[in-house]
Amino acid sequence: MTVTEAAAAATVERDAPYVGLSVFSEDDAAIFFGREHERATLISNLRAARLTLLYAQSGTGKSSLLRAGVAARTSGARLVTSRWSSVPGGMSPPMS
Repeated sequence: MTVTEAAAAATVERDAPYVGLSVFSEDDAAIFFGREHERATLISNLRAARLTLLYAQSGTGKSSLLRAGVAARTSGARLVTSRWSSVPGGMSPPMS
């Protein structure tokens, strides 16, 4: 079941768009809400600078914010993402 299908099922069953631990996609933009301030800030930063970094703890919804909040509302924008993992003493190279 895709995130969109799960969201639709959740909306029908519980009248709530919560999709569990799945990541929201651009297709889920219509049911992604509650982070308008962060979305607006990111879009402003992306327009002002070619490089914008989004860093937060794991599980805070960064991917959902970028996909359903930002990418879905910025036509023609290209988002490049990378995963880094913490290691003792610093950062390790991006994980594939």
